[in-house]
Formats: sequence, C-alpha cells, structure tokens
Amino acid sequence: MNVFIRIASSFLSSFLISYTLAYINTVPESERVPNRYYISFSDNFIAPFIFLLLIYIVAAVLYSIVVDNKLRTIKVSAYIREMIAILLYIVGGFITVFIFFGLLTGLSYRGFEIGAILYGGAFALVYYLVTRMLQFVCIRIFKN
Repeated sequence: MNVFIRIASSFLSSFLISYTLAYINTVPESERVPNRYYISFSDNFIAPFIFLLLIYIVAAVLYSIVVDNKLRTIKVSAYIREMIAILLYIVGGFITVFIFFGLLTGLSYRGFEIGAILYGGAFALVYYLVTRMLQFVCIRIFKN
C-alpha cells in the first residue's frame, strides 16, 4: 500500500501543480487582444502535467522510499523526524532539478537558474504534503 500511496501522490501532486500553473498562465477571454495567439487552459495544463508526472514517478517515488526507510531508523521524536523529512525532500527537489535540467540542457549555465531550483524544492514539498495527507487518510479509513 505504501507504493500505491506514493504513486497516487504523484498523480495528485502533478494535477495540483499543473492546474495551479495553468490557472495562473491562462489569459481570460475578456482580456485577450485581437490578432494575438494565446495558449488555452488545456494546453497550459497537459504539458506540465505529463512532465511533472514523469519526474514524480521516476525520481520522487524512489527518493521518498529511500528517505522514509532511512528516517525510520533514526531515534528522535516524531516532530524532529518530520522536520528532517521536510528538509530532505526539499533537498531532493533541488537535486532532481539539477539532474533533469542537466540532462535537458547539457549542464549549461542557463539550466541552473535559482528560480528553477526553488520550484524544484517547492514541488518536492507539495509531493511530501500530499503523501502525508494520503497516508493519514488511508490510516483513518483502513483502521475502522
């Protein structure tokens, strides 16, 4: 069930982030200027969704399994363990951005902009929060 929760978290995180970005980047019909090309909401949604889903399934699921297994062995309070997990997930997002932009741009300077790195950390944090919420819901449902 643990892997199922992580894959479901990949889908939900990809959906939430893609929907938010599409909502922000779509220009309403009333504000559009004639003779200009505007990308539709569905086009703004589909491309990031597919790209994020690939990254989440390839990198985030594997990374989260490793991090959670390592954190299980640490003998600290639950609060400290969650804080360490949040930091590790954000660092994992930074590393994932480095790897994927390195593969896409050939390790050029342009691929390592601070904004992209911060997005990687934020998207990793979204994945972490969605995973924890799904684990909480599944524990509540299957305990009863």
